[in-house]
Amino acid sequence: MTSREIQKEPERNKRLDDENVDLKMKQKEYENGVNSYCNHCTELEQQLEEIKSQNQSLKQKNKNLEAEASKYQSALGSWNDDDIKNLVVEVCAFPMICRQHPDGLKVFTPAKVFTRRYKKRNLIGKFTDKIRKKLTPNDNSVLSLQGDYGSNDSDDSGESGQSDDDDSDDSDDSDNSDDSGDSGNSNESN
Repeated sequence: MTSREIQKEPERNKRLDDENVDLKMKQKEYENGVNSYCNHCTELEQQLEEIKSQNQSLKQKNKNLEAEASKYQSALGSWNDDDIKNLVVEVCAFPMICRQHPDGLKVFTPAKVFTRRYKKRNLIGKFTDKIRKKLTPNDNSVLSLQGDYGSNDSDDSGESGQSDDDDSDDSDDSDNSDDSGDSGNSNESN
């Protein structure tokens, strides 16, 4: 070795020592990273086990609910596709009124629907009104038909138009509309 090489030796040793320290620090960082990764992996494994146990309990609950639902379904009877289609048609066929809301939405409300009982009673009232107007007592106390049917029919049609308006106004209370028709009839017969 030459003197020059001997002088460079301490510098080289120092440089190698510095590199060695850097490598040791990198090794420690790597070990810390591996440890944190392993810790994270164990946490994930624990979470996975918890999820598996929750999944098993949910599957068991699902089986119990399916068994209970099958009991109810067998008690109610089975639905076929035609029954479901008819049900949907019945629901959708209900008369609805569409109104435009101020904020641009369309609002659907059920239309007024008259019950059969109301219509039947209303029609019976109209028929009895017409029959009472056509039949009047004569001198022999026997009911007979009046003459001049054309003029009475035209009057009846005008009155029935008014009664239709009254009926639509009183659509909520069907008994009151029938009573008002009867009170008008009692005045005419007297």
